[in-house]
Amino acid sequence: MPTRIVEENVMDNLSDDGDIRREIRCMFTRCNILRRRFHNCSMSVKLVLFKSFCLCFYNIALRNISGSELNKFRFCYTKYVKMFLGFTKYYSVTNILLLAGLPSFDTLMINAKKSDAARWSASSNALVKSLLVV
Repeated sequence: MPTRIVEENVMDNLSDDGDIRREIRCMFTRCNILRRRFHNCSMSVKLVLFKSFCLCFYNIALRNISGSELNKFRFCYTKYVKMFLGFTKYYSVTNILLLAGLPSFDTLMINAKKSDAARWSASSNALVKSLLVV
């Protein structure tokens, strides 16, 4: 009888590390598919594809992520920005992000938290507004 691997996405200690590992695997998969299919495209087409398919982190600001998993996610993001856009691993990440007009990983996280806070404060739901006070 084959063994079945079950991965828990939310741990009993309220950590979302399993879900972040799943998100990292999904990002590697999406980026590899894009890289394989669109490696001959121009930089502007690659940027549109990368922004559309690789920068959609659903509710990343709400997750309780440990430091090590966050660093893995940051590494995944920077690695695939370099690989997909055709830069070598020795090229500066800061220069790549500036040339491409892409946000850094930390900027993505900060913007996600700010947009969630803005949506919560604009909500008419009393329960959601009470969570803002805490």
